[in-house]
Amino acid sequence: MPLGILTDDEFDQEVAKANSNGSLKKPSEETLARIVQIERGRGNKQETPESARKLISELAINGADVSEIAHEFNVSPSSISAYKHGSTSTASYNEPNKELRKHNNLVRDRIIKKARKKLVLAIDSIDEQKIADCDARGLAGIAKDMSAVIKNLEPEIKESGNLNAQFVFFAPQVKKEIDYPIIDVID
Repeated sequence: MPLGILTDDEFDQEVAKANSNGSLKKPSEETLARIVQIERGRGNKQETPESARKLISELAINGADVSEIAHEFNVSPSSISAYKHGSTSTASYNEPNKELRKHNNLVRDRIIKKARKKLVLAIDSIDEQKIADCDARGLAGIAKDMSAVIKNLEPEIKESGNLNAQFVFFAPQVKKEIDYPIIDVID
């Protein structure tokens, strides 16, 4: 018989044929091969609904513990990362879901708006008297923090063109008397 995939009945028939010759005994239950299903991806788990993805990503963006989210919603940490990025899975990481990404941006915008209000409040509370009462280390810290605020709030300027411009300056040559024509004047 050619080598191939057999059903259990066909296998038993082949074992019976071999046993009639006495060359092969029927294997015991312990020696039989077992088929183990390897769970990859979702396995038997249903796809996570869009509303749950939004909630999971919102919790993750707001700083909730990833292991707690994974346990509560029965999703993997890699799925949480993908949802937070705006994708529905790690396989679609480079092709984000528009609706999920839009939701994530709204969540981030709310956080940024609150942080911006607190920042302005903190800056407004620093008056001239408080600055005058600071020591040198405190003033340096304020200056450093304010420069970081300015840097973070200013739009990024993308410089184009060659940044390695080279300028060549030539010094004028010094002329000597011999370089000029001589005119003799007679009285």
